[in-house]
Amino acid sequence: MLRPVVLGAILATLGVSAAGLLLAIAEFNGDTQVFSWEYALRLWLFTLTQAGLSTLVSLLLGLLIALGIAWRQAPWKPWVMASLNLSFVLPPLVVVLIVINAAGHNGIIKIPFSLYGLPGILLAHSLLNAPFIARLIIQKLEQIPTSECFVAQQLGLNPFLEARWLWLPHIWPALSQTLLFVFALCVNSFAIVLSLGGGPASTTLEVAIYQSLKYDFNPVEAGIFSLIQCLTTLLCGYFLLKRSGNIHAPIETSPIKKASNPVTLMSLSLLGGVWGVPILGFIVKQMQWLDYSLWLLPLMHSLGYGLLVSLSGLLLVIALLLTKKQGSARKAGMARKIGMARKIGMIRKTAAPNALSGFLTHMGLIVPTITLTTGLTFIWYRTALGSVSPLGLILWVQTLMTLPFYLRSLEEPWHRAKTHYGVLCDHLGLSWLQREWLVYRPILTPIAKKTLVLTLVIVMGDIATPALLGFEHFPSLAVSVSQALSHYQFDTAYTLASIHLVLTLILFLLAEKRFSVTSFGR
Repeated sequence: MLRPVVLGAILATLGVSAAGLLLAIAEFNGDTQVFSWEYALRLWLFTLTQAGLSTLVSLLLGLLIALGIAWRQAPWKPWVMASLNLSFVLPPLVVVLIVINAAGHNGIIKIPFSLYGLPGILLAHSLLNAPFIARLIIQKLEQIPTSECFVAQQLGLNPFLEARWLWLPHIWPALSQTLLFVFALCVNSFAIVLSLGGGPASTTLEVAIYQSLKYDFNPVEAGIFSLIQCLTTLLCGYFLLKRSGNIHAPIETSPIKKASNPVTLMSLSLLGGVWGVPILGFIVKQMQWLDYSLWLLPLMHSLGYGLLVSLSGLLLVIALLLTKKQGSARKAGMARKIGMARKIGMIRKTAAPNALSGFLTHMGLIVPTITLTTGLTFIWYRTALGSVSPLGLILWVQTLMTLPFYLRSLEEPWHRAKTHYGVLCDHLGLSWLQREWLVYRPILTPIAKKTLVLTLVIVMGDIATPALLGFEHFPSLAVSVSQALSHYQFDTAYTLASIHLVLTLILFLLAEKRFSVTSFGR
């Protein structure tokens, strides 16, 4: 019973949002002063351009970082690998302030270009995405069978040929999907483009939607921009789902020492120079000006709202997983045989996910937060609900946006546990409740705890949802930073951002150290 209710609530939310967008678009009568297709085309092309360039720069930086760390056996490697996950949870608005603090007019890093506009957007996006790409490349390179590496050495392949014929076939299936994922993230970027865009020439569709609603009061324009944005992300989601069934199963291998010391030194210097130094410099400089009355209440709101949203998302995913139809013992045994065949290399491709699972896993990209919130905002403020605080709606939208993270982390381990232990549970005569509580719960609990902490950090950094529904209804740390910047209270903004950054680092270290069971997929 729980699964239909949860799915019904999700579909109802999407339907109401779509209805709001269609109602706004229906008011368009062809007046070019209300909406310009030429302007929309320019926004769309710039959105795709900045996303493509950001993905390319992130790939190049990630590759340079990965080549010096892969295959190395050193005491510092686990710490470096853990730090590569940090980019996934850092709040985008805090990253913007870190970049400004490090490379602005008074920054410690001098850059030969203006920080505002396309160069600044590319810099911030690459800082967020390059470590994530680097971690994936490292993992895939170290999964190349040792025998194949020895064959390449015996043949005397130069680095270019080795990369072409040995590395690329192993890393490209997963890397291509990851690059599509990063591209979609950059298409949906809001806080970075809003802060570093520098003007109309560097505006994306997401920022244009916000400006149409908050500054121009043009619901028709916002609705059409949202539709274009949604169609663009649907196309990205289609290719993501298409690629998700073509990833090679991992092969356990023993890493061999391959990277030379100069290359390793270059990679670590690049990682520390573009990542570690700006973060540490930001904390040291901004934490010197503290006043607990400025940040204590926003901090409590962030933790309270974040925990509520993260726990709600976890409960929804548990309801979706636990109420799935149980397979028979014969199906479980067949699935286990298929799994063993994949493990020894007899089957090289994983089964493509079903449409519903794939949609929920990529829902945050297929249906961008800003698009979903735009449609709901139209409905909310055009009905009697407009006089009611939309805090509940903000929390519900954020809860929906946590579902992909939980599904990506929990669905595969849950199915794997069912495959390995399903037949045994059938033979023991365990009831549905007994097998869920005694067998599957101990396996999934550490993964769920780590995902919950990291999801909490992500929710605390969200400003897209409250930006449309009203900052005053969601006084979190990230929202307080944005409000301080909009009122030119830079000291207050930097102080709040430094507190937010320290809290993020603490929660991240807690998740990595306390619940380090499996890597958290982005």
